[in-house]
Amino acid sequence: MDIEGAEVDALAGIDKILENNSRMKILMEIHPMYYDGDAFSKQLIRLFNKGFKTKYLVSAGNARPDYFISNGYKPEKVYVTGDFSRGLYVNVKEEHVIESCSNLFPNQTTTLGYLPILKRPYRIFNRTLPSPKIVRAIMLQRN
Repeated sequence: MDIEGAEVDALAGIDKILENNSRMKILMEIHPMYYDGDAFSKQLIRLFNKGFKTKYLVSAGNARPDYFISNGYKPEKVYVTGDFSRGLYVNVKEEHVIESCSNLFPNQTTTLGYLPILKRPYRIFNRTLPSPKIVRAIMLQRN
């Protein structure tokens, strides 16, 4: 799903699909800036209670957001997409998945990567930008 903030509504409306499918995966880009209060948290908790596990998280504009560092996580893989580096995280505790996907982190920044600067020489090296969204996407699965 990449439905620009309507993830809460989509997840709230999939009960029939969840009942009829014991095995399934949900891959979604997340947009915490559009969620009301703890609405997304409640949907994640509901999915965890229905047997879903987090397969992985992909960080947003920074391969190693401060939140992940402070909780002892290191990315399994780091890659560059567009102007940003992203980290792929596995084995993230449910409470950290809920917090990192449902909230904005206003003090978080990102640095434009080296490769995008080479492709776009008008960029300023090591330019930092605000990046309050720390998770770009999440993959949930139920076996």
